[in-house]
Amino acid sequence: MKWKSAVTILACALACTTTDASAITFSYTGAITQVAALDPENPFPVALDFGSPFSGTYTFNGAAPDGAADAASGSYLSSGPPYQLTVAVGGRSFTYGGVSIGVTNGFSSIGPGDEYQFGFFGAVTPFISARITDSTGTMFGNDHLPLTPVPLPDPVWTWFMFSDIVDDNQVEFEGRLTSLTCTAGCAPTAVPEPLTMTLLGPGLGVLAWRHIRSRRRDLMTVTVRSTIARSLMLTALLIVGAAPTAHAVDGVVLIDQNRALAGGVTPGDAPGFPVVINTPGIYKLASNLVVPNENTTAIQINVDNVTIDMNGFAILGPNVCATDGFHPAQPAHARARAMASTPAPGRRSPSTTRA
Repeated sequence: MKWKSAVTILACALACTTTDASAITFSYTGAITQVAALDPENPFPVALDFGSPFSGTYTFNGAAPDGAADAASGSYLSSGPPYQLTVAVGGRSFTYGGVSIGVTNGFSSIGPGDEYQFGFFGAVTPFISARITDSTGTMFGNDHLPLTPVPLPDPVWTWFMFSDIVDDNQVEFEGRLTSLTCTAGCAPTAVPEPLTMTLLGPGLGVLAWRHIRSRRRDLMTVTVRSTIARSLMLTALLIVGAAPTAHAVDGVVLIDQNRALAGGVTPGDAPGFPVVINTPGIYKLASNLVVPNENTTAIQINVDNVTIDMNGFAILGPNVCATDGFHPAQPAHARARAMASTPAPGRRSPSTTRA
């Protein structure tokens, strides 16, 4: 039975090394472009204005699974210590327990291209979201989670939004990112450490020798595979978390491309499109919603008394469709009201529809 213990120790060493090394920290800086709300008072010791700097970090799980089924988009949630997002602005600092990352390859919130998004979405507040968009579509070749910072040179477009309640004051501002760098765990971490492989090779050699002597080839093979599978399964269970619902201040739920891909806008909303509305209330777009094809519904409304505020944004796709992107899935008495702005060419805005 000693060789069984040796296999377990080696397999656990491999699994634990990979998990411990998966924490990656990126640092970002930016400048405010608009202060939308400081209501009723300004809670910052340093005034917020156009050009005011902000900065922060986010630590994510480099081995996080993709929560989006679509091959052109990825949604990666990191929750629980040490995963977090921080924001420093106006002489104050904020720390949020978790981070969501979204990747789109071939489309973005402003049209064709690639996009990288990170943020934190609380159960009520806050709503912290950043987007890096490359309209040339050369930033990514797939929807995998980037383990190194994406570049920010032109023609890359960046956007940052902070919305939270600070000392009973509604705070909301927008900005642009000026830098994104890696500060910890920067090397690719999915590959085991060389030392681990060095120890693993001789260890398995000894096990093979013992197996030949005992003529227990089949039993050892099954046991090795079973032990490694159990270790990997335990690792997967430890890193998977639940996505929280994202709300803005005053009970208005904010929806952007990253939140749509992550899911959890309302209970029962799965990652990816359509965004499923199962709770009455007011919902407000914080970015364009870009669907991958003409057969994908953007927003599905399953309850009455729902208001969608387009907030100047639009639902975009590769084709101009006859429908409006909204699908109320209730009987004829159900109503969904959309607050729409005039769409730009190639965009479409919703109207009131009934199933």
